[in-house]
Amino acid sequence: DPKARGFYEGFIKGIHFNMAQAHEKSGQLRQALTSYDKALMIDPHDAVIHNNAGVLYMRLGNVAEAIRHFERSYHLNKNSLAARNLHHARLMAK
Repeated sequence: DPKARGFYEGFIKGIHFNMAQAHEKSGQLRQALTSYDKALMIDPHDAVIHNNAGVLYMRLGNVAEAIRHFERSYHLNKNSLAARNLHHARLMAK
């Protein structure tokens, strides 16, 4: 049943998101990214997860990957202040 599948996938996505947050708080940035990636496999249109992954990539020094996630976050939710600010900062850096 597609409704049931979507319902439970939402729970699983939430678990991956929470695991990413826990890994990040404990300084395990690569593990946090793995959890965010798993959440994005379930819902690739989640602007918050893209934004959070971008922040982690910046912290790890991978600017190109960070920009990719920030741009995706911005295109998914142009009303997000964080995504908008990062998008404008990117344009200013060009």
